[in-house]
Order: sequence, then structure tokens, then C-alpha cells
Amino acid sequence: MPNTVLEAADSFDLIVKETIQTQLSLPIGTDDEILEQLIGAASEFIVDYTQRQFARERWEELLPAYDSNWLQLNLTPIDSINSISLNGAAITDFIIEEPKAGLLFREAGWLGSYSYRQNIERQPMSRSSLPRYKVDYYGGYVLPSFETGVINLPKSIKQACVDLVRIWYKTVTDNLPSNTKQIKIGDYSISFGEDGNSDVNNLGVPADILIKLRPWRRMV
Repeated sequence: MPNTVLEAADSFDLIVKETIQTQLSLPIGTDDEILEQLIGAASEFIVDYTQRQFARERWEELLPAYDSNWLQLNLTPIDSINSISLNGAAITDFIIEEPKAGLLFREAGWLGSYSYRQNIERQPMSRSSLPRYKVDYYGGYVLPSFETGVINLPKSIKQACVDLVRIWYKTVTDNLPSNTKQIKIGDYSISFGEDGNSDVNNLGVPADILIKLRPWRRMV
């Protein structure tokens, strides 16, 4: 559904390089550039694989409803709701029932606005409700890479990212020349440009890490 980012995340990196350096007993500052590239690639992969954003932001979403008591938001967990409106009229008689699932409960219900088939019975088209509830809210997790806030990223997501970066780091640094322009891990590669930026393609990810991530995956 249409959404507008009202306050962007500080970062989308799920971990920080110091975590990897500490776990691998590396002096702080060792291979900072490589670790930053790997963390960015691993974080991007996890977001793409799970089909969800983890970083906390403030969103404005325009959502449809389906004549039920629940309205579902997309950036989870829900932190707080600033406002909900329908055609400019404020709605306040709701509660955040399931923050992790993004569900708002309303006793009066969330009414749909449907497109209809052009036939005699004028039956509404399945899942055709038009987006008309405007929701301004904060959702998502405070990541370790944020400058402020109490970190609440689930341990399983953090650990999956740590494990992935550790595997990639060990692979690429075993015999890595100082002038390396590209690193490869199976079908995965990172190309380093002169400006230090990287191009990430064809990530290869161990099966045990995918298993850790599956409970977080959304089917869209």
C-alpha cells in the first residue's frame, strides 16, 4: 500500500562492525571498510529475503479495510500511533492489539470501500477495497547501528546477520591481497570501486542461516 516516510531511519545496518571485531578477537579498526561492506550486504539480503523492513521509521500509510475489526499496518512492530483519519475525519476509538503483527482493533470496525464487478448483482471484487485510512505512526526496531534509542532488534535477526558476516569475512580475508577490487564467495561477489562503494550481486547464503530467518519471512 502507498506509504510516505516522514522520519527516516538512522541506518539500515542490522549490526555494527565492532560486534564482529570483538567476536573474532580483532583489534577495533581492523578491516573496517570490508566489514562495513559485508554488514551492508548481509543486512540488505536479510531484508530482501524476509520481505520486511526492520529499521524503525515514522511512516504515513494509506490503507484499505475489509469490513472487519482489524486494520493491519506494514511496518512492525507498531511503536506508537500519531493519528488515523478517514476522509479528513480523525479516528480515535481503536487500540493497538498485536504490535508485532501490526494489528489495530476497533470495535466499530474498519469499513471497506470496494470496486464492483459490472454485473446485475454488483458483487464487490475480492480484495478490491480502496486504500482510504491514513495512518501516521512509528514502527520497526531500534537497530544496533542507530545513534540513539534502546536497541530492541530480536536476537535471532541480529545473530543471523552476525553469522553471515563472520562466514563471509573469514572466506574473503584468508588470502585477500591489499589491492583487491572484487571478492567472491561461491555465487556471491562484492566489487569495490575507487570511491570505496560496492556492487553486491548473487548472494550465496548457508542453509542454516536461511532456516533462522524463515520464521520472519512475509509472504507477499
